[in-house]
Amino acid sequence: MSIYYIIYILIFGVSFFQIKNEVKNKIIFFILFMFAALRYNVGWDYPQYYILGTKFNYLENIDIGNDWVNYYFYLRLEPLNKVLYKITWFFGEPQLIIVLYAIITLVFIKEGIKNIKSNYVVYIWLFYYTFPIFYLLDLNYMRQGVSASIIFYAVKYIPKNKIKYVFWVIIASLFHKTALMMLVLIIINKINVSRIIWTLAFLGSFFSTNLIIWFVKNLESFKYYYIYLKKGVISGGGEKVYYLVIILNVLLIIFYKQVKNNFIKNILLFGCFLYLSLGKLGHIGYRIGMYYLIFILYLIDPIINKIKEKKIILLILNICFLIFLTTILILDTKNPIKQQYIPYKTIFTNYKERLNLN
Repeated sequence: MSIYYIIYILIFGVSFFQIKNEVKNKIIFFILFMFAALRYNVGWDYPQYYILGTKFNYLENIDIGNDWVNYYFYLRLEPLNKVLYKITWFFGEPQLIIVLYAIITLVFIKEGIKNIKSNYVVYIWLFYYTFPIFYLLDLNYMRQGVSASIIFYAVKYIPKNKIKYVFWVIIASLFHKTALMMLVLIIINKINVSRIIWTLAFLGSFFSTNLIIWFVKNLESFKYYYIYLKKGVISGGGEKVYYLVIILNVLLIIFYKQVKNNFIKNILLFGCFLYLSLGKLGHIGYRIGMYYLIFILYLIDPIINKIKEKKIILLILNICFLIFLTTILILDTKNPIKQQYIPYKTIFTNYKERLNLN
């Protein structure tokens, strides 16, 4: 567990260097990339991705009869994921698929953070690292992590170059088809929604679950995900995130006029509505929330700048971030099915074990 706090200290330590934000961005990118790329069997879906990475024979022949589980997983992958696997098989190293997802995700996150033009880059990265549905969740949902990071980067094109934004949404959908729903941001950018409407939407989110289930069930492109809507209710860590999103939604409504960036505000409020509508249905709430709630990162600067006593607000933020991180890790140790993050292992310390992963 200590490695997660060491990573936190390393990121926080970057704030003490008198260097440009661009350099800080690159240093933190490297820290988080190495942590993600060198991990072994960390993350819920890691074994599935890794095992498919060992199927080098797929380049020439796929034995459906004896390997139908992996074949089915490969068959339903979006096109760019298949490209990454073909690269992995060509080089004959299954860990390469983990490395590729890590670097693509973090490159777009880094570029997206640059778009914020923040004076507090380190704190944005710390929030990204510790909040439950950002970095650590990307270790689980790798394809969608890439997709969400591309959208996070691409929103800068919406005000002046919608064609470029549509292009990047299409690219993101080639990693995970759910990215197509982010075309709705073009509409969100155009509308001016009052605080009263968002308040009604917040209240309505607790009763709109069945309507959204019907929509997903009947929309051809998303029928596959209907199975996730039938899988029980939230519990444990999911429940904690659900309450955090409620708090976020309430705060956005209370401080509606203080948040000057209407576009980001609307993205977050719409994302809260979707998350709260779907959160009761299990991890589908996470999957939707990854796209929208990542834009909370845009609020770090306004929050810090509103407080005159910078040392106090920075201390409070650090305490909040550490609470997030500690809560995630403690809940992970109590997971009765599988621990996702603990213990953290690397491909070097578990080299012999990884050769026999099954």
